[in-house]
Amino acid sequence: MNGPGTAPVRAAYLLPRTMRRWSADELWIWAERAAALGLNTVFAKLSLLDTERVRILQAAGLRVFGSFACYSDHDVLVPATVPFARPVDAEGHEFAPMEWYRGIAPTSSAYDEHLIAELTAQLGDRGSARVDGVFLDFLRWPLHWELELREGATPRDSSYDPATVALFAAGLGAQAPSSPVAAADWIGARHPHEWRRFRRDIIVRIAGRLAEVVRSHDAAVGMFLVPGTAAQLQDLVGQDVRRLAEIVDLIAPMTYHAIQHRSPQWPADYARDLPVDPERLLPMIQITAAQEYAGANDWGPSVTAEDLEVAVRGMLDADRPFRGFCLFPGEALGSDERAAVRRALATITSTTKEDK
Repeated sequence: MNGPGTAPVRAAYLLPRTMRRWSADELWIWAERAAALGLNTVFAKLSLLDTERVRILQAAGLRVFGSFACYSDHDVLVPATVPFARPVDAEGHEFAPMEWYRGIAPTSSAYDEHLIAELTAQLGDRGSARVDGVFLDFLRWPLHWELELREGATPRDSSYDPATVALFAAGLGAQAPSSPVAAADWIGARHPHEWRRFRRDIIVRIAGRLAEVVRSHDAAVGMFLVPGTAAQLQDLVGQDVRRLAEIVDLIAPMTYHAIQHRSPQWPADYARDLPVDPERLLPMIQITAAQEYAGANDWGPSVTAEDLEVAVRGMLDADRPFRGFCLFPGEALGSDERAAVRRALATITSTTKEDK
């Protein structure tokens, strides 16, 4: 079952707190219901996919994709012996926490080695219970895009911390400015194109290294994509979609329409405009904004069953179909959501056994 295969992906993403809380029996009940609904894949944080959980999910007929956080430590502790920098904006201010997010500047070689070692460890010997794929998450320059890319918001630019600026200046054979503010002014005035290329190259380089680790464990490689404009992807988060698509097998645009205050048709429309073969895309579909799942975070206006049906149908009605989609968060599949997904999936054939 390992690898992306060619079958459509009908997935759901389970939140980390759910995976930690559920017993084996609770996970099995959910997995059986998901499979009966026509879903064939589950996403969950890789570090929480131990042997027992993987076997439960695969026994229910579900492929298992683990997500691996790269440049964010919101859910894990980075050892004190591993140096890294918090992002610094053009005014010299370190990024303040925004909701649950702070981010990490992707320019520490020691941190990158830690990433490689951690991914290797998490993909260690699980016997026959291997994950089918790994999706690289937070593979980008820091930005809390959920809020910063909303209409009317001003996204923060980063990172002008001394280590990053010194690395950039060394590549130019230049002397690094003495402060973040001076560095931002120098870069903006004299080296804006080189700066953007530098940031994109860093992400592409580490993507290649991480992809090698994943493939060495006989698993498919995917990544999550920030749902910004082409300019925002290139300039704010350093995600060069065309180059990254040459490295990974699958790309999941994080098209949470309610969080972004968009229509439920937007996930399909956005993904269709990406410069990537649709057969390699798994757009995300937000199925709830309820506080029960969002907690203290702002997930936007409520999502109705009708919204969900529109979103799923948008994925299935494309002239060139996507590889599939992923519902978020999967544990929110209540009776209304299940009915909406079932109605939408009924518009095509092969929604159960042939999808698996």
